[in-house]
Amino acid sequence: MLDRPGATEVVAVEANTRAYLKCLVSKELLGIPSARFKCGDAVRYLEDYLAHGGAKFDLCLASGVLYHLLNPVAALDLMTRASDRLLLWTMYYDEDYIASREDLALKFPKVTPMEYAGFKHTLHQQEYRQALNYKGFCGGSAASSAWLSRAEVIGAIEHFGFEIVDIGFEEQDHKGNGP
Repeated sequence: MLDRPGATEVVAVEANTRAYLKCLVSKELLGIPSARFKCGDAVRYLEDYLAHGGAKFDLCLASGVLYHLLNPVAALDLMTRASDRLLLWTMYYDEDYIASREDLALKFPKVTPMEYAGFKHTLHQQEYRQALNYKGFCGGSAASSAWLSRAEVIGAIEHFGFEIVDIGFEEQDHKGNGP
């Protein structure tokens, strides 16, 4: 997606080792010369990169990442410091929707009020439960993650100095695991 329009270097961090191997195979089969895949924690990568004075990236793309993290606000802080442009695709916590589905409501047992860098928010703990036994990819690298509400995702991005330019689409019927 970034290589074909002419990106000279794409740094991609994948936490799941199986998915990482698929990335390497895809790079070779599809011929993606600008991609440099790293296996590990994307948040830790950004922390280290910024701590060592790394130059800003032209774009930070986080697709399907935020809702798998334990501290999504800290991750948004890092992303907004690592680039002046952020493209984010994420699910978010919608109390009415989650409560309407018993299968999902069971996965969100705990709510924790938090503050990070002056931004007050609420973390909705999502437990992966039996999904951790799934042979495919179920999510993050921990037994749980923390979701933010839609307003808090937007609020955190704005808190760290970004302006929301566009919200491309939102699935209105939420057929999957959340909006």
